[in-house]
Amino acid sequence: MSYAASAAPKKFTQKQAHYQPIPKSGQRCQTCALWQPPTDCQQVEGPVSPAGWCILYVRKS
Repeated sequence: MSYAASAAPKKFTQKQAHYQPIPKSGQRCQTCALWQPPTDCQQVEGPVSPAGWCILYVRKS
């Protein structure tokens, strides 16, 4: 029995995260701590734009 699939963290859908492909109030994916270049996020499914934004935004320290 494989546990790899169940061990993978569940990501939010873009809809659940209120993702939008444009920045909001100067906040954008590429300045977020969850950003994984070139188009991935640790918490949101699917490709995301470097210029995008969602409610999970956390500024990189």
